[in-house]
Amino acid sequence: INEENVEKFASDDTAYYPPMGSYDFLLSQAGRHWGGNSSLANDFGRGALGVEDEHDDCAEWIQADKVMCDNNSEARSICLYSCNVFLDDEVYYENLAEMLGWPTEEDES
Repeated sequence: INEENVEKFASDDTAYYPPMGSYDFLLSQAGRHWGGNSSLANDFGRGALGVEDEHDDCAEWIQADKVMCDNNSEARSICLYSCNVFLDDEVYYENLAEMLGWPTEEDES
């Protein structure tokens, strides 16, 4: 994935994830596992991805009807943060630590 082909990948409507039009997400993944010496064994991680909803009132919409995020709806596409389609790194690692039973900062103090 690169600047020249990201539009082709982002316009694919056959996949549930990532949502169509996720240019920034796809570019943050550029070069991770494809081409050159890239592989899962020497993966350098992804670039930073700032996750935001497209509308200021997404959190209110989702709170009123959480099912809106469970299907491939307009809400899921425009409320990427509120629907947890993409997570901030901090939220991701907190959830990962909890799932794996890792100690938290609170546990260590």
